[in-house]
Amino acid sequence: MESQSVKRSIRIESRQILYQHYQQVEESDTVSIPPPMNPRPQVLTVHQQHRQNQQRQTQSVAASATTNAPTANYNGMLPQLGRTFVPPINAPAQEAAVPVPTITASQTKGGKCAFWPICQDDRTTCGGVRPELCKTYGTNGTKTAPSTEELSYQQRLHTWSDKEKERKCYWHPFCGKAVVCGGRKRELCSKFGQGNCPPCSDNELKKKKAAAKAEARRKKI
Repeated sequence: MESQSVKRSIRIESRQILYQHYQQVEESDTVSIPPPMNPRPQVLTVHQQHRQNQQRQTQSVAASATTNAPTANYNGMLPQLGRTFVPPINAPAQEAAVPVPTITASQTKGGKCAFWPICQDDRTTCGGVRPELCKTYGTNGTKTAPSTEELSYQQRLHTWSDKEKERKCYWHPFCGKAVVCGGRKRELCSKFGQGNCPPCSDNELKKKKAAAKAEARRKKI
């Protein structure tokens, strides 16, 4: 009997102690909470990472727009911009840098002008290391520059041999001498070469050439 009474008294005392502890906790302003355990890191899929990056970019753009938004001055009437206005490059108050063409060491030596033989000056005199730099026929030259066809024709007249000058164009009899059009090969002819419409098919061209040769032999007889 005594042991049962002792146990009962212990139970009553423990209940009283717990009751007092809970009462103190309820009456206090702060509650001590144990720190949370470190959660397990979440593994994101590729789509989730892409969506998260898009959200971060959107937030950064919105933040920059808020920073650069117009602000009101001290009296609240006139807006004051966050950024300074920069006029375009062609504004009257600004000057655009013009790139200077580079010239290699070999081009500084003497030699023929880019418009040779129309321009007979040495390129160290006229500056014609390139067509646009020639003082006579260049961009700011004193004379009108010749066409590409005319310049090529003059160069052929000064470089081809007499035999080559008598050679006929590949597209003969539709075209004349090769020295005029440059047509030593079918693609080199300035009239019917590469990029231009040929006058006929290859079979018809062979027939025309054979007929022209026969006519030339007939005239010799």
